[in-house]
Amino acid sequence: GGFIEPEKKRFNYGVCSSARTWHTTTNLTRRLSALSPVFLARDVKDVRTPEMLSGPERDAFNRPSVTVLLKEHAGATYVFAVNATMEQVSARIFTGLAGASAGTVLYEDRAVKGEAGAFEDTFEPFAVHIYKFDSKP
Repeated sequence: GGFIEPEKKRFNYGVCSSARTWHTTTNLTRRLSALSPVFLARDVKDVRTPEMLSGPERDAFNRPSVTVLLKEHAGATYVFAVNATMEQVSARIFTGLAGASAGTVLYEDRAVKGEAGAFEDTFEPFAVHIYKFDSKP
């Protein structure tokens, strides 16, 4: 990608425009590739809307501030959660996994504690977190 328009003094060399852009792009494509079998798995039905503990209840389009998608793949449940607001929020997210006590937050080197089929986490503005729980603890 990219473009070069010398007459307008505009130069964009696409993903190669800087080491940071290249690094960000390659990391994203690696993560998407690794998660592709999870993306292709069926969605978990009847997902409860997260309970907002702090921050705005709704986003700019009047939808819940945090949206979740649950997927089951290869003996694990994955939770994709997105904060759609420009403010920090904290939420209780429901997994339905009554026996799961801890989940790994992928790509963040941390974990969340699950209890009674739910866990709590904090999201920076527009943050995305991906959690992995063993379906059978």
